[in-house]
Amino acid sequence: MVEVTAGRFNEALRFYESAAPLVERSDDHALKGAFHNGIGTLLNDMGIAEKREDYIDRALVDYAAASFHFEQTGHTPYQASVENNLGFLFFTLGNFAEAHKHLGRAGRFFLEINDEVHLAQVNETRARTFLAEGKLPDADRLARSAVKTLEKGGEQALLSEALTTYGIVVARLGNYSRSRVLLERAIGVAETAGDPEGAGRARLCIIEDLSEHTSAKELVSVYKSAAEVLAHSQDGLTSKRLFSCAGKVIDLLAASGDDTQKPTEHSWEGFSFKQQVLDCEKTLIERALKDAGGSVTRAARLLGFNHHQSLIALINSRHKDLLKTRSTVRKRRRHLFSEPRKIKKKIVTDIPKSTASQISILHVEDNKVVTRLIQDTLGPKECVLTRALMA
Repeated sequence: MVEVTAGRFNEALRFYESAAPLVERSDDHALKGAFHNGIGTLLNDMGIAEKREDYIDRALVDYAAASFHFEQTGHTPYQASVENNLGFLFFTLGNFAEAHKHLGRAGRFFLEINDEVHLAQVNETRARTFLAEGKLPDADRLARSAVKTLEKGGEQALLSEALTTYGIVVARLGNYSRSRVLLERAIGVAETAGDPEGAGRARLCIIEDLSEHTSAKELVSVYKSAAEVLAHSQDGLTSKRLFSCAGKVIDLLAASGDDTQKPTEHSWEGFSFKQQVLDCEKTLIERALKDAGGSVTRAARLLGFNHHQSLIALINSRHKDLLKTRSTVRKRRRHLFSEPRKIKKKIVTDIPKSTASQISILHVEDNKVVTRLIQDTLGPKECVLTRALMA
């Protein structure tokens, strides 16, 4: 659980797999249910991040096993949690019908035990599903309900997620000022709850849904804050959003005017278009190098360069402080183009020097007449012939 929270998914999976034989030998259904639910959630996250269908398939199997074991114990809250996880999984896969089926089942479970907090969490996931389907009124109703419920309790991280979803819905409905208030509040709640990544994702929503109603300079500041906390995230979807938002900010900067400083009565004092573009460019390159483990070649592919030399030229000319983030450059043993080697000539001392050049010819022939004919033609002094029998 610690490794999952820290985003080190591979380490978490290693712990789960080492525990699997011990869990299988147990007769405790609650233990087995918790195990399969935990590893199912982990495989779901890894499958989405790495686009691994085999992980997604394994997650479905583990969720089914968790549901069975929790049913044996009669533990309704845990059954509801599994149904909620299944609903979220099908939502991410785009299978909205299955998502609503499992989320509806989870909602009924939580309603039976009067668990308003987790019912609100289910409603927030259903709001996301309706949002993805384009059913904004339904998404608005459920997101508002989730926020209203979570405001009463102490689940600040859940409240931040609900506020973020509600902010996106309100923006899609056209109320941009209200949306900005909700997203800013989501950022503050997440930071207070110790969830910097949640705050970073809320900032990305401002760029994605409110960029046309936010100044270019402010968007750069929002992006920098998001990139600072999301730079080491192992969530593949978050990384894609970060790159996409960077491209959007750069496009908006390019469309906002030239690189001259134009102070106005607004917030353009000291603004430099050229510097802002360079800052965004540096952030993108730095992120790509980190994701590529310092490999310039892999980072160039992530950034869409046709050749890694283009990226090297950018780093050497504009962002020399990023040289330390590159992996150690290994000298090649061979080069495609190099000066020819100088071969030392062996001096033969036992052969007398001659002013005339000498040519030695080896002629192998099993016909004595032909051999004598060639020898007579070339002359005994120009050529030494050896007769050999064919095998």
